[in-house]
Amino acid sequence: MALAGIVRKSGLIFGLTHNYTGYPVVRQAREMIEAGEIGKIRVVQVEYAQDWLTTAVEATGQKQAVWRTDPAQSGPAGSLGDIGTHAYNIACFVTGLRCEQVAADVSIFVPGRRLDDNVQVLLRLEGGARGMLWASQVATGNENNLRCGIWG
Repeated sequence: MALAGIVRKSGLIFGLTHNYTGYPVVRQAREMIEAGEIGKIRVVQVEYAQDWLTTAVEATGQKQAVWRTDPAQSGPAGSLGDIGTHAYNIACFVTGLRCEQVAADVSIFVPGRRLDDNVQVLLRLEGGARGMLWASQVATGNENNLRCGIWG
């Protein structure tokens, strides 16, 4: 609610782009689920894996890495806030379900880094569905790998 107050006071537009919801395959998956084609959702598995922060590239002055790994510039969440939000958005958008409870293991693998570079989250979703979200920026061999699986 503090953010909403700041936005109102500033008079500026605040926007968040979850661009993956516009992809045709994502829209089709949502339509299939809405039509009941897979039945009641049981399991949701979503992951967003990257490898570009596998080493301390922020120490080299790389602009994108510098602000993303500095809590004073990006806030308190690293990979979870940067790419985990996109994975979570896809899971909720496609299924139409909201999360009721979470349990998370938030990790920093690169020595000296101040924000998480890997997170694994267990999800309890509406209607009894269960899920898992993995967001990592230290997953070697993954340039930009967003995946979502849903089972009913």
